[in-house]
Amino acid sequence: MSGRDNALRVPIITVRAEIMLQGGTVRTSELFVAEHQAHDFRRQLVTDLLESATAFVPLRACEGPGEVPGQVELLNKEAMVWLRVPLTAGEPPVEEKSDPASPDVELFDEMHAVRVDLLSTDALAGNILYSPTAMGHGRVVDYLNDPGRLFRLWTGEHLYLVNKRFVVRVVEV
Repeated sequence: MSGRDNALRVPIITVRAEIMLQGGTVRTSELFVAEHQAHDFRRQLVTDLLESATAFVPLRACEGPGEVPGQVELLNKEAMVWLRVPLTAGEPPVEEKSDPASPDVELFDEMHAVRVDLLSTDALAGNILYSPTAMGHGRVVDYLNDPGRLFRLWTGEHLYLVNKRFVVRVVEV
């Protein structure tokens, strides 16, 4: 059997995103996201892909210093400072939901305007939206200390997935 047998391939969609790497390099790439997750009929979210236990994620280079457009490569997720996608009409958001009436639609109880100071790069400003995981624990610190390597930050034009490892401090504004 061939290693490229189409019957065994997982259907994917690509999500175009800008990624800042450790050291400050920003590049545009396409991530490969499974069209359906195992035992679930929703699209795999980019956050699921980036929060998985695997160390590397495949992507296709589009633009950036030293990039070969179209080249498929493996990115070490720990080297990613942030990933951002546009929040404009016609662009699939990171948290794409096919039916707004579906129970998968995410509504949030808390919104906090913050500035996120990062190691060796400019700060980000936006809103953190979340729902507390425990009764009465709706503080930003509780959200940031939840398990996982990333947190979401919304700006007027983008959704950022920020790697907590590169955050120096978060200040409510």
